[in-house]
Amino acid sequence: MVNPPPSCVITPAAATNCVGGSTSFTVQITSGTAPYTVVLSGCISETVTVTAQNGSVTRSHSCTSPGTCTLTANITDSKGCVSSPCSATHTCVPNPTCVITPAAATNCVGSSTSFTVQISSGTAPYTVVLSGCISETVTVTAQNGSVTRSHSCTAPGTCTLTANITDANGCVSSPCTATHTCIPCVPCIKVYKQVVCTDATGTNCLAFSSDLNSQKSAFGVSTVDALGQEHCSAFCYRITVTNCSEAGIELRNLVVTDTNSPGGAFSLGNCFPTTLGVAGSANSSASCIIPAVTICDNTENIVTRDGCWGHCCYE
Repeated sequence: MVNPPPSCVITPAAATNCVGGSTSFTVQITSGTAPYTVVLSGCISETVTVTAQNGSVTRSHSCTSPGTCTLTANITDSKGCVSSPCSATHTCVPNPTCVITPAAATNCVGSSTSFTVQISSGTAPYTVVLSGCISETVTVTAQNGSVTRSHSCTAPGTCTLTANITDANGCVSSPCTATHTCIPCVPCIKVYKQVVCTDATGTNCLAFSSDLNSQKSAFGVSTVDALGQEHCSAFCYRITVTNCSEAGIELRNLVVTDTNSPGGAFSLGNCFPTTLGVAGSANSSASCIIPAVTICDNTENIVTRDGCWGHCCYE
């Protein structure tokens, strides 16, 4: 009597999973005589005994890294008859990953920041689901492509932008995030006026106080007016403007105008920059000195380009 050899087939014959996923493969035996010895090799290395006639064995293979392997089964029955090998392939594909830049941004209310979601790995096309600061679903067709969206600050507060990526194989990324902080950004600028007399030449300014709040001057050459009041014969005044806004706020389009001039308001634009840097930075303050000003008949305690009257000129 001739004993037929066993035969086998593995199902599924091919499977694809994302890294982290798995597939169960079943080796189905036909013919031959039980019990069977099933030797698995390739994706899985194991020897299994199947006692049932025309029985089967099922094993799971997990994807731990991208790549392809072949699962092979060789069957020997109780009569020593051997099957032809049967096989199946398992392909493990990478998951997409993402990163959002910038990872954090701060803007004044009324301003905005553009955030870019950069995709790596996986297989295009990708479905990008944005949530949090922006709610939108976007399709990115390019391999390792990106999507950029702008978020505007409409009110003070902080939100988180989250992106979840699904690729053409159904593989899913871990979420990537960025934060956007919106602040009121109320501008603040301080203006200081200081006065000093000139020296005996009538043209050179004496030293200004380092204390911007000090308007007192040191007499150089003085004169007495018709009312018996003592004045500097000539003086200099310094205007200093300083950015006192909240951290991170730059002041732009700066225009400085002297409104106290008897001849009418005039701009000091050629004496000041148009931008003051953020508070505390090297360019957050600027000064302009108007030298060798003569006395005029001005009864207000103010400094003008043409003169000064009152205690601001005195010790």
